[in-house]
Amino acid sequence: MKFIYPIDIDATYSVDNGTITNDYLINDGAIDTAATVSNGDRVQFDFSSSVNPTQIVVYLNSGSGSIVVKRTSSKTLVSTTAISTAGWTIIDISSTASDEWYCEFTVPAAMTISEVFFAHTFTFPYQYDLGNTKQYQFGVDLAMGIGGGEFANKRHDAKTLRDWNSTSYSGTNVTAYETMLTAIGGTYAKLLWYDDTSYHYIRLKDTPVFSEETYDRWSFGQGTRTQLQ
Repeated sequence: MKFIYPIDIDATYSVDNGTITNDYLINDGAIDTAATVSNGDRVQFDFSSSVNPTQIVVYLNSGSGSIVVKRTSSKTLVSTTAISTAGWTIIDISSTASDEWYCEFTVPAAMTISEVFFAHTFTFPYQYDLGNTKQYQFGVDLAMGIGGGEFANKRHDAKTLRDWNSTSYSGTNVTAYETMLTAIGGTYAKLLWYDDTSYHYIRLKDTPVFSEETYDRWSFGQGTRTQLQ
């Protein structure tokens, strides 16, 4: 189980090569609409300091092609990965740090991309405790007429809400968790939760309170809310 989260939500994003239709949709924190990319199109991420991402995360809507990762102003090649399955693709990166990172699209014709971000991973050292909860938030408004008749308006599909408690975290694990919280601004940025089976696009419901139960052993609770877009 792990969280995959953007390194720097304030990084400067721009198109470095080509003409991308609706390019701003590639890095807007939403997957409801997509940008169209063609062969050779390339986007650039400028970070405020040198960073060493462990993944690049791509949400593919349609089409197929390759994601080419490059770094530094000289555009040194880091990796090339073919993608063809719609949904989230997580590409592992192993390289030295840089404050300039690039994502280039090599495609046979055109494909549509909803989201791209460079990421780090927080891997949970243990599963959460028994007693976790799951519920659904339905976007339904109910109104009752003067005669008692009820009328409903559906605003959105159900969102999944989860809450769990974790214990026996070392100070090192807590520090890594706090690093993630700082990077995403607490409840500000969306991130991916991998439950060991599938990926869920989520936002944290709140920021946890860490309690030291004994020397160098911490507990905390966490809540997440699934994002529909």
